[in-house]
Formats: sequence, structure tokens, C-alpha cells
Amino acid sequence: DPKDSRTIINLYKEAAEKSGSSDAMFRLAVLYSQKPSDFLNKMYWLEKAAKGGHAEAQYQLAGEYMFSKEYRLPEALNLCRKAALQGHIEAQAQLAGLLTRDFLTNPGFIVSNEALIE
Repeated sequence: DPKDSRTIINLYKEAAEKSGSSDAMFRLAVLYSQKPSDFLNKMYWLEKAAKGGHAEAQYQLAGEYMFSKEYRLPEALNLCRKAALQGHIEAQAQLAGLLTRDFLTNPGFIVSNEALIE
């Protein structure tokens, strides 16, 4: 029921805005991901949740950045690193793959982006 989903979205928005809950922000992003027409809302809440330290949001946002038209690799690496440091297994694997691939194709990459590899 569209009215129920709107109510749920409003409740999560209220929680996200009042408490700054990164979990509520991430759940909003997931809800907005159900319809392609809500892509901008999804990205808005995914970015806020990632900035709030939500590991799954960081991992998913890294994926969005890697597969976007702009291919924002440095930002994706940074987000993967943050999620990986929180114990996110998929982010750890993704980070290893990205670093290995980019090191093999561009040996100067790691040196030029050493801030990403703390």
C-alpha cells in the first residue's frame, strides 16, 4: 500500500533528522532504492548514512561510485577502507581487489593515494 510505505518513510525521516541515526538514514536509502525514480533520494540518504559511519552504507556507496558514469575511484576506495576497518567482510574483499587491480595496472597509484591506505 503506497500510503503505508509513505508512513514508513516519514517515520524513518523523522528518526534520521531528529536523532541523526545513520541506521535510519540507511534504511531510508534502502526504501528509496525500490524505485529507479527515487535514485536521488536514495543517494542523498546513502551519503548521509555513510558520513555517519554506517559500514553497509559506506560499502554500498562505494559501489555506486565505482559503477557511476564518473567512476569516482578515490572516493570509492576511501569508503571501502572505512567500511573494511569496521569489519565489513565484503568491503575488505572489494578493497583488496581494487588495490590489487589498480596497483597492477598503475604501480604509482598506491603511492599517489597513500592517504587512502592508512
